[in-house]
Amino acid sequence: MRRGVAIGAALLVLGVILALWYRERAATNGTPGPLPAPNLSRFDAAFERHMTELADVPAFRERLQGLPRKEVRTAIQSLAAKGMRRLPDERLEARTRIVARMLQELDVETCGAMATGKQNDAVHDAAVIVLDPPSLDEWVALSFEAARAELENAPAERPSPQELQLALGALFERVPEADAGRLRQALASLSEQTPSEACWAARTTYAAVPSLPVPVARVLARELAGP
Repeated sequence: MRRGVAIGAALLVLGVILALWYRERAATNGTPGPLPAPNLSRFDAAFERHMTELADVPAFRERLQGLPRKEVRTAIQSLAAKGMRRLPDERLEARTRIVARMLQELDVETCGAMATGKQNDAVHDAAVIVLDPPSLDEWVALSFEAARAELENAPAERPSPQELQLALGALFERVPEADAGRLRQALASLSEQTPSEACWAARTTYAAVPSLPVPVARVLARELAGP
């Protein structure tokens, strides 16, 4: 039972890492920097567009309106992380597919940094750039949906320990037999793994979840979705 709890906690960490990426960009001391990559520009535009939509929510106006822009973005980070599990199963399944895409496209060092919580501006930008435009737009939308759900105190669900144990068992059965023990060990101590091993575990987990039976996939997608 203790091993299962440890694995569940590691899966949760993956979700937290990917839910907490929004941040205020640093100033450039008045010197124009290089033009952002197209997908990075799209990310910024999508963020601002959804900010406008969120401003219509009464709870947003009560809690965040009038704050400096940097503080608003920080608050939305926190709201999105807390509210991700308030989204319906279908949206969390979409989130899992997008994250899987990110992990597969990134280089091992960046992927490993994501998986072990060592994210920064460079990691964020690398992950955004690898997404195709529709996936990027959906990624931003998901985060703002989660922030709104948190503001409006929508019902939140979390798998029971029994559901999570069964789902993890199905996950380990889905991967090749030779990899099951390796994955179990990596997820049990993800922060202690090398970037290569942490990346492999994250890629393997996120890639396998959508292929599992729907009830099992939804349990893991919800556990991966954050705190």
